[in-house]
Amino acid sequence: MKSGETILTQQGIETTPYPRIDWTTNRRAINTQKREHKWLLDNALRVAEQINDEWNLFMFGCMKIGNLSDSDLASLNDYLFGGI
Repeated sequence: MKSGETILTQQGIETTPYPRIDWTTNRRAINTQKREHKWLLDNALRVAEQINDEWNLFMFGCMKIGNLSDSDLASLNDYLFGGI
């Protein structure tokens, strides 16, 4: 995805614009990854709230940006976009 691009989730809800991407230095790459993780979690929470999915809203609400595991990220991706 490109910065600012939006796409539809598997639930048919448009995402917020994709965050700014900058891989030019190590520090900027780390910050880009943090923005991507926040974007994923924020959109999953937003979709769960819009479709009244209380279980996933609870699960995603327990996730913390600075402490997302690989399985958390996989769950967020799978929830928003299906088994890609």
